Amino acid sequence: MVKIIIYFLPMRSSSFQNPVLTGLSSFTACPIMSCVPHKIKKSLPSRDSLELSDRLRTYKISHVKIIAMNKEHSERYRARDGIVLEIAHHRAPREKKVLIVWPCTGGAFQMYRAPVSSFTERGISVVLFNPPGHGSSGGERNYKAAIHYLTEYLHEHVDSSLEHIFAGHSGGAGAVLVAAPDSAVMKKFFLVSPVLDSRESLFFMYRKNTIHEFNMLIASLAVDKKKVLEILSVSKWMDPVIWQKRGYRELLDGISGANLIGNFLENLFIQGFNTFEELKKHREHCRILLASNDNWYCHESIEVLAGENNIPITVMKSARDHYFTGAWPEVWKYILHESSPL
Repeated sequence: MVKIIIYFLPMRSSSFQNPVLTGLSSFTACPIMSCVPHKIKKSLPSRDSLELSDRLRTYKISHVKIIAMNKEHSERYRARDGIVLEIAHHRAPREKKVLIVWPCTGGAFQMYRAPVSSFTERGISVVLFNPPGHGSSGGERNYKAAIHYLTEYLHEHVDSSLEHIFAGHSGGAGAVLVAAPDSAVMKKFFLVSPVLDSRESLFFMYRKNTIHEFNMLIASLAVDKKKVLEILSVSKWMDPVIWQKRGYRELLDGISGANLIGNFLENLFIQGFNTFEELKKHREHCRILLASNDNWYCHESIEVLAGENNIPITVMKSARDHYFTGAWPEVWKYILHESSPL
């Protein structure tokens, strides 16, 4: 008895709307199925019968083992503490620079479909990083730990004399500002729908009455979704005193699935993650990209910060929401042009 392992990833930009809850693209039309023999395709279960588990599916079929993936070449990097991370490192033949990509919280680098060859043919290597608890990376979702792991990887595998180009989306934008190693001689940052203060982001969503977008994502990670939605329905849980008094971390960890929800919320939204100082530190090397509409972070706050630090902002009208739905090809084109103008 042998296994077929198939990664299901969004096949069109329209699938980017929700990195955690996105369903399967057409099973029969999926390009990764082209390498599966016809006889085996026929024996696979129907699309409707597939159980979702972080888009990783395993099927037992006699005498055959196939590992089919998206075009992204994915590697496993074992950190010094034993945590295994999913990192795709594409080296340019004549390496001059390196692009490091950090996804949004809860997302994975595969959803952005970065045109790797367009960068490598211009001498820009590409490092696609899935933080702990994202994609196929092990460990818990924790920004401080994730920053440590990326810094460790860059120190071991990337020449510090290369210009480092960081592209971060949402919470990943704040993370790359912190993760950028001081040893790198030259740095550049592309901050896409940046969330630079995690607590401010949620307070904004509660005021705007869009908090359900966040709550549904968190509830999808729990075995008791109703209880999670009940706790997160109003912002009282974000008061550190109430959080501690009611034992929310232990309660939520107890009803979690693969990742500890209470631990994640405490680290990111009780203690908070603010990168205003890092933005100021790197202001001369930053570019901010905003969507035409954003339910997750206040545009006015970004505009004030950008104005104070003289950071240019580009609003992409084709980006319809915080996830930059439909606009990632334009984002990559912009980054490529700014990083390696012809």
